[in-house]
Amino acid sequence: MKKRISRKGKAIKLKIYTLILLLFILYGCGDPSSPKNRIAITKDYFTALDLSSSSKLFNVISDSLLAKIPEYDYQVKYSKKDYVEKWLKWDSVFDPTYKVLALNIANESVVTTVSKTDKRIAFFMQKPFLTQETFKFKNGKIAEIETKYLNFDEKTWGKNREQLLNWVATNHPEYEGFINDQTEAGGIKFLEVLNRYQKKDKRYLFFLHNRFLEEHELNELHPEYGRTEYKEILAAFEKSGLNVISELRNANVNAREYAGYIVNQIDSLMQTGVEPQHITVVGTSKGGYIAQYVSTLANNPDLNFVFIASFRDEDLQNIPEINFCGNILTIYEKTDPFGVSAIQRKESSTCTIRHFKEIELKTGLGHGFLFKPLSEWVKPTIHWANAQYSL
Repeated sequence: MKKRISRKGKAIKLKIYTLILLLFILYGCGDPSSPKNRIAITKDYFTALDLSSSSKLFNVISDSLLAKIPEYDYQVKYSKKDYVEKWLKWDSVFDPTYKVLALNIANESVVTTVSKTDKRIAFFMQKPFLTQETFKFKNGKIAEIETKYLNFDEKTWGKNREQLLNWVATNHPEYEGFINDQTEAGGIKFLEVLNRYQKKDKRYLFFLHNRFLEEHELNELHPEYGRTEYKEILAAFEKSGLNVISELRNANVNAREYAGYIVNQIDSLMQTGVEPQHITVVGTSKGGYIAQYVSTLANNPDLNFVFIASFRDEDLQNIPEINFCGNILTIYEKTDPFGVSAIQRKESSTCTIRHFKEIELKTGLGHGFLFKPLSEWVKPTIHWANAQYSL
């Protein structure tokens, strides 16, 4: 027989259900100030930063956000608009990666341990930031973030920062103030500076091969000089630490037109921050004539050139438009028909030539010396590309 519940019992049960519902509302998913929701909001915050998502970030922060670093007496109050539209866009330029390593509730706050790396941090500190981030909330949104650095290498950061700023002041004063501009445009300018600075010590070598390779396959043998050891020559330059740029040309290319193509590549390199004195154009035989046209068209006295087995006395009358410009090294073989001094071309040229050097080889190989990466011409070329002009 089924037992009936009294009116009093029903009333007690109703009160219990009501209490449970109230507790669920107060402390459950529906309460934005609940520990569970504070944790969820904090996770969403880092997801927004990692994805550089303005819409996600907009949903989790309060109308104003206070950012604090007590250790450095730093405190900035952002409006929601400024934090999302300025700071986030600035941060996103550096391609950041955020990883939450630990996350805990502490009273009304959420305390996290976070790893962050990006292009700016990688340059200044050369390892990820580890920070403790304490979040405080208002009306279910993040209202305050207090940061404590856990592994900040102040010495490394300070040294790299000072070197960068000194270099900018000396070489690119037009970027003054870039380091404090926390806008998207400021971040882009910051990256431009880093890119230029990091390329300042790199050296580039354009290698222009001989005519034989225009008309024959790599493994084909010249009837007198054998195989052109093109890949071995490139490897010798690369082994020295130079960044080598080279390609196999099509047959019978016009030397002047191809030189214009190389000049465009040089201009592109310089636009990325590479200094002209860190660029060397090397040519053997026909490649040397192309390199002479590059010197003429580029008309830049800071570029370096090495002309190998690529001059005859009659060139002065046959190719009068060539005008040497830059730091020039010529290398020729005594037994080669193209083995003569180019000093007359240098003297007839009107551009500034700060460094000029000629090397006469005596290998006895005729024009065939340039088919192989002989140290007799490869080593002085490497020295010249490294601005070691006193050979």
